[in-house]
Amino acid sequence: MTIVTKQRKRIARYAAACFITCVGLLMATEGRAADDQVLFAASGFTGPNVVFLIDTSGSMREILRHEDYDAGDGSSSDCRPYSGSGFGSHRLITSDTTLTQCGRNLKIFADPDHPGSTGYDADYLNWLFDSDNDDARDDIADKKEKYRCLKDAGGQPLEYYVYQRTRTTASKRTIEDVICLANKDSSMVRFGIARFRSDSDGAWMVVPAEDWDASYALDGNAADSSDAKMHPQQIEDIMRDEIDANGGTPLAESLFQIYTYFMSRDPSECPSRVITANVPTTETYCSRWRRGTCRRWRTRTIWTTSTSNQFFPTYQYAT
Repeated sequence: MTIVTKQRKRIARYAAACFITCVGLLMATEGRAADDQVLFAASGFTGPNVVFLIDTSGSMREILRHEDYDAGDGSSSDCRPYSGSGFGSHRLITSDTTLTQCGRNLKIFADPDHPGSTGYDADYLNWLFDSDNDDARDDIADKKEKYRCLKDAGGQPLEYYVYQRTRTTASKRTIEDVICLANKDSSMVRFGIARFRSDSDGAWMVVPAEDWDASYALDGNAADSSDAKMHPQQIEDIMRDEIDANGGTPLAESLFQIYTYFMSRDPSECPSRVITANVPTTETYCSRWRRGTCRRWRTRTIWTTSTSNQFFPTYQYAT
């Protein structure tokens, strides 16, 4: 194993720990308010830097499935008009659509907050058409829940249709809700947001991990401020413009590149790898002498060792 490979694995472990911390913060939104105070309002320490890495792979355009559905359940449905499985089987819609199969009607919904099309898996559609799933079909049309912190224009908790959102929209809104919760009591946590690159070559920062403006109008509009801190409203604007579902899932590369975001911008202070290369040189020599004269000249290759340092690059957020 090379020095570089060992170092990358060690860095990946550290980055994975940071990623798990972010997931823990997301899970905290389902806990009690007291738990939030422990995470976001503790005193006596310097606020942490937290980066959310949003999965923006193509499968994130899929609609959130009903909680009673498990992968493969459609195979036992009494109505199975759709075939295929996985991402390639998605039925894509750009507006609300009513499907009719086996004498039953099913209205499926396009996510208005998701750019492009909304995907429905073939097996999931077969399950929805099953005659025993009337309650699930009703839930898709009617079931709403409320965010814990985000408010609507009237100051009431913002509602959303649980099963009419793509995975991308659910991810973005959950992060906005976490940031809203954090800024209600304290602005100590510096949140950043990253996404996968569309060419699947790692990730890039779409929102820098910097201080936030603590004044936050809960209807989603930032209060006026004269400082240069980023408003939460800018988060929504940036994610609407920069977060969509396309490309692959380069998790390892992304964790490493996010790690480099926190490096010093001085190359001499950054991790480096030692590159040792064997450099060939050609030498001509005499292989046969006779009476002081070379009768046969030959060439041979001599390998010499060259050592140099190569610094890992850093990845700034996009502007």
